[in-house]
Amino acid sequence: MAIIGARISLLAFGIVLLLLNQKTIREVVKYYTKPKENTLTSPFKKINWDNSIGVLLVSWGFSISIVAILPFTDNFADVNVLKEVTPLLTLIMILYRVLFEEVLFRLIPWGWMYWLRSMDKTGVMQYVNIFVALLAALIFGLLHIGNYTNPTLTNWLSLSSQVVGGLLLWYLTEKEGILAAISIHYVFNMVVLWQFLF
Repeated sequence: MAIIGARISLLAFGIVLLLLNQKTIREVVKYYTKPKENTLTSPFKKINWDNSIGVLLVSWGFSISIVAILPFTDNFADVNVLKEVTPLLTLIMILYRVLFEEVLFRLIPWGWMYWLRSMDKTGVMQYVNIFVALLAALIFGLLHIGNYTNPTLTNWLSLSSQVVGGLLLWYLTEKEGILAAISIHYVFNMVVLWQFLF
């Protein structure tokens, strides 16, 4: 009974985070559903931390809700590795992984799309950009199955939070730049992994 109460509380918390960040959700949905309205902005600009933190809270809200709905599993491969090293090395390893993922799944494909969109006069590349964002987020999410030692159906279903996270980080790269995406991704991973380590 206590587990059910904890899951209901967790789900309620996730939903509250989503409800409190409806503006961010509307902006992200608009970005993906109305690509013609997306303007090409410089990747090197001052970061709007309100927008960035909104993306972080939406990502947490979605992930917490997924965790509350799905059965709990404790087969995280990363946690077993990180328990073996010092806290400083843990911070460095998480940063390394975040940098690798952001370069591979955001900076390179987004930079390529930025270049193509800057030369496009028809607006077609705005739609291609959305397709590339969806593809990158899907691959980003699916590759996270490696986080589990023996993947179960629950683990596969939980990858939806990484796919949504990939879409949110692409949006953040577009709106605030790659440094904002790296920062938010790092904070997200720190909070998620830290709860299992200590």
